[in-house]
Amino acid sequence: MLIGLTGTFGSGKSSVLRLFQKEGAVTISADQIVHSLLRQKTVKEAVENIFGPAVLRKGRVNRPALAKIVFTNKEKRRKLEKLLHPMVREKIREFSRTKNLVVAEVPLLFESGFRKDFDYIVCVCANPEVIRFRMQKKKVAAGEVKRRSSIQWTIAEKEKQSDAIIDNNESREKTKQQVRALIRRLEIISKRVVKH
Repeated sequence: MLIGLTGTFGSGKSSVLRLFQKEGAVTISADQIVHSLLRQKTVKEAVENIFGPAVLRKGRVNRPALAKIVFTNKEKRRKLEKLLHPMVREKIREFSRTKNLVVAEVPLLFESGFRKDFDYIVCVCANPEVIRFRMQKKKVAAGEVKRRSSIQWTIAEKEKQSDAIIDNNESREKTKQQVRALIRRLEIISKRVVKH
């Protein structure tokens, strides 16, 4: 069973993914897949063709420089997505084929049209004030939060399209309790799917 984990920028998706992992779920991150892809020679060459040599530093893709461009240039962002998204989807599919319960963190799950790839969608939510506070602690500029949020669906839209919601506004312990309860529910659903 393939579970999609999504949410808005700063909602705490990666922290929730780690909680799933600690509770025994097999996990994978679309961002980690992208980082791995950007180290491949053919992908680096394709990225250079789209963005020019300025996004390379010492033979590697300079991710901050790349991010700065894609969050301000819609046309180039779409070209990058056209290059990377099919490979990300295939990696997630490959990874899930041999596992029983897989949770994949995909920040732009809905925006990228990945909805049909998953059996079940979980949305991590947090209030804007909580997100601002957490990002300030991580020294992420307010402008960066705004830029990244601008290309995403609103939390209300994501919640509406999801099968379950994890409220990540309070303590880590409360979030952990929600993750544990959800895993139990998913295991029950997974067994029903296998039987049919």
